Amino acid sequence: TNSHSTNGSDLWFGNRVYTPSIEGFRPFVGATVGRAKTNAYDEAGSVQSARSVAEQTSNYKYAEGGVRYDSTLDSWVVGTELSTTSDQQQTAEVRVAYKLSKDSIVSVGGQRQWNKEINTNTAFLAVNVKF
Repeated sequence: TNSHSTNGSDLWFGNRVYTPSIEGFRPFVGATVGRAKTNAYDEAGSVQSARSVAEQTSNYKYAEGGVRYDSTLDSWVVGTELSTTSDQQQTAEVRVAYKLSKDSIVSVGGQRQWNKEINTNTAFLAVNVKF
């Protein structure tokens, strides 16, 4: 049995352009560029299977498209979003939000992302402020 510990980073920038709302629906397109890095590490354990793994860095970029739907009742917003990317990542999201003011909103929700290699489930709490 071998063991190891490492760390890394994933820095990215993404931008989306939405159409005006069509009865709550807002189609969008976007693009993301980023760099993921995992530091080098040595596995400890059996001398027969111990190994050293070099630092790994990868740059990535992808386009995305999808649709967002929001329904508003007073200060509450319930929404969902479906999207796909040029690197075959699909995302489904649901959220409930409360408008604190005309320019700020707090939301909670969940997201599922999947492709042929990995599935990820996420819960989130977010605060958005328009400038």
